[in-house]
Amino acid sequence: MLNMQNWPGLIQKINESGYQIHQVDNELVGVKSADGTSGQQIENEINSIINGYSVEDCANYVCLQIEKMATSKRNVVVSPYSPGEMAAWPIKRAEALTYQSSGKPSDAPNLNAEAASRGMSLQTLVTKILSDAARFSWIEAHIAGTSGKHRDAIRTCQTIEEITSYNYNTGWPV
Repeated sequence: MLNMQNWPGLIQKINESGYQIHQVDNELVGVKSADGTSGQQIENEINSIINGYSVEDCANYVCLQIEKMATSKRNVVVSPYSPGEMAAWPIKRAEALTYQSSGKPSDAPNLNAEAASRGMSLQTLVTKILSDAARFSWIEAHIAGTSGKHRDAIRTCQTIEEITSYNYNTGWPV
């Protein structure tokens, strides 16, 4: 009989070790992934994995889930923008900051061309870009901060039960 626990990451650890868990007649059965064999020896091997599952294993898994959540939050923020546009943002921001400091259109050649194409002044475009850049920076800082806060909290947990009771779904800016 398997001594199964519903711990975050445990099933993944069992699967990574070459085993699977199946339910047969309301009982959990361990199966070797490579050849589908089952039996007491396989269950003993899986129970060994279960008994060896540590707080650190669980914390590592949950921290990875938090990082995935942070990535999905970032993806929500940038989803309206193409990769090409996102790649241009550091250049636009740098040109906008340089132009803001110098007042010379020659310090912002790409923005100058974009402003002309859009039929707006360079200063109007620079103001818009710096506003958008500040908004993106604010959101990124809060996503990174929230992710770090939750991962730090998970790393301080002393038991798997503490980890499973921790709610890392709170505090996100998006």
